[in-house]
Amino acid sequence: MHDGRAQEAVRMSFDEFCGEIENLAKKYGRDMPVKVEQNPRREIAKVYGPHITPVEMAKDGLDGISELASDVAEHHPHWGIISGCSSILDTLLERWDDSLTGEDLSQIRWDLERISRALESQK
Repeated sequence: MHDGRAQEAVRMSFDEFCGEIENLAKKYGRDMPVKVEQNPRREIAKVYGPHITPVEMAKDGLDGISELASDVAEHHPHWGIISGCSSILDTLLERWDDSLTGEDLSQIRWDLERISRALESQK
């Protein structure tokens, strides 16, 4: 129920917010170990669960690259390069514990050709 008093919004800097995340991670770390990565300069804070693997972390990073590649217009000079690279990385990470199939290799070759064409157009 509203008691008539104005509620003030808590305002904090991103650095302060990152500090709060660190405090929570320390407070609950024994019961739920988490990995916290912060880059206040870029205004990024990530919290990973206790069973995160380096491959899953790489997939998480690749999601941002793939999103950029899909959001950037095809006429952008770097689009072909970033799109091809993210496609190759996606295939490699998906098959990390398996062998690449013939179809995978064919796709990677096609992406490499696309990257090569994009690099040539940069000249």
